Amino acid sequence: MYLTKFKKYYSFIYDISTLLKLNSDDILLAEFPKSGVTYYSFLISNYLNCYFKINRNINFFNINDFVHDIHRTSNLSKKSIYGDNFPRLVKSHTFPRLLRISKSIIIIRNPFDTLLSYFKHLKSRSSYKGSFKSLVMNKDVGIFSWIKFYRNTLRDKNPLGRAIITYESNVANPEKTIRFFCNLTGIDFSEDAAKIAINNSKRTTMLDSELKTSLVGFSKPKTNFVSDKNGLNLRHINQNLAEEMKSYIYKQVKESGLEELFNENIKQDIFPF
Repeated sequence: MYLTKFKKYYSFIYDISTLLKLNSDDILLAEFPKSGVTYYSFLISNYLNCYFKINRNINFFNINDFVHDIHRTSNLSKKSIYGDNFPRLVKSHTFPRLLRISKSIIIIRNPFDTLLSYFKHLKSRSSYKGSFKSLVMNKDVGIFSWIKFYRNTLRDKNPLGRAIITYESNVANPEKTIRFFCNLTGIDFSEDAAKIAINNSKRTTMLDSELKTSLVGFSKPKTNFVSDKNGLNLRHINQNLAEEMKSYIYKQVKESGLEELFNENIKQDIFPF
């Protein structure tokens, strides 16, 4: 128990030390795990690649060159891959309450779908032995952790350098997502670059890239899951349990008052109540 707490504390401090290295023009992509930052990273990076005419394919092996992951490096690159043309993009699952971030794009997803996807992720790597119900109620990784993360992330209502987007909207309308990103960052929207980015970031393309460029030479994680287009169907979670957990999760979110921080568009995307 003490070793686990030490590892968690060390990881948290390590992440903060990396976040403190952010420059004022950096853009932080913040999300609770499994909320869609990987898809967003591929979509935006593929767009910027076309826009700035970078002749390099993006895959799971090199994606951190385009969107720096603070959990995977101790030393951020001094410049973005686009040089002086565009700021660094940095992603994180950590957003400390007292840390001020100059510019951040916050990605949020339906909490039930998020935790279900997180459960699938942990199970596929045999790093979690509990049930889906126990994960949902776990204070460190479950719905209370989800609420705490977004409460901390959204506490600062300074209108400068803040934006919230949803995974649901990103997947449903990727062109709108790219247009929104261009509007935020002040670069032009290119229809040609957007079409290429959307094609290079579609689900089948990313699955193929993951197969060929992720864990190359390693034994691939095994899973008991069967995925639909959203990657959420599970063999060992029945409908009754799913409905019970949805009810529990949505009840906790409503009681937390978190939904009051979002406008109606965000609410419609992620809160089915």
